[in-house]
Amino acid sequence: MTTPLSAWRPRASSSGYFWSCSQRAAFERGVAEGSLDASVREDNGAKPNAALGTLIHFRLQDGMRAKFPGPAKDFAPTEEERAAALTLFGSEADLDKAVDAAARAALALVPKLPEGVHWLAEPTVDGGEFCPPGHIDLLASDNSIVVDLKTTRIKPTRIKRGAVIQLGAYCLATGARKALAIYVDSLKASWAVPIEVDFNEGQDATLVLEMLPKLVAYWRGPTLNDTAYPQLLDSTCSDDFCPYTRVCRDSIVPKAEAQYNRRVALPSGLVVGGLTL
Repeated sequence: MTTPLSAWRPRASSSGYFWSCSQRAAFERGVAEGSLDASVREDNGAKPNAALGTLIHFRLQDGMRAKFPGPAKDFAPTEEERAAALTLFGSEADLDKAVDAAARAALALVPKLPEGVHWLAEPTVDGGEFCPPGHIDLLASDNSIVVDLKTTRIKPTRIKRGAVIQLGAYCLATGARKALAIYVDSLKASWAVPIEVDFNEGQDATLVLEMLPKLVAYWRGPTLNDTAYPQLLDSTCSDDFCPYTRVCRDSIVPKAEAQYNRRVALPSGLVVGGLTL
């Protein structure tokens, strides 16, 4: 008898994080299923940079007249998100100027589509129980290409691993085999970088399409809690903004300032290696 999969399903936007750290997947699933209290997750409202990214995304999608699944106003940023983004700027005018500039910089890199094909904004995609579902920033109406906008302060030299996996999930769900990540300077629009990912047969990126269904089966399967373990790496904890660092990394890896303050830990006048402390 086959053990049924969990009703919980990992999102495409989280798949790259779970690929890097199985413990994060276990935490996320535990919270969703109720076996873990939701308080273990560190959510602090709309963070300024994430909120700014939301504003830029909508400005791009709405400005290029991409077709939303419903009225565009239903996908507009909230007042809370706008207020959070405003903390990064001196005035409402400065915020609007920055959002518009970043959206225009990204728009210049959005591919032109053939006649009769148009852009869809925020379409919901679901490729089945072994494919992470999600919402795509921009999808060609003929499913020929997926575009994902990444707003950041740091100019990339290569696409992030998690972004490749996220794009792979979208391509797996839609049948698209071409994807484009557009990184843009969120504060000053001083640069915008397009990075193409080819998921066609024979390309290295096709490994993502082959592995994702297997990992989804693992993340949703009966062995996750028994086999998951934390990576405890800066690239998976801090760089990936894991919301479980307090109950995971921080409870395992001591902080220097918390436990090894030299003034407290060492008696005055102690001689170490010929030096008086």
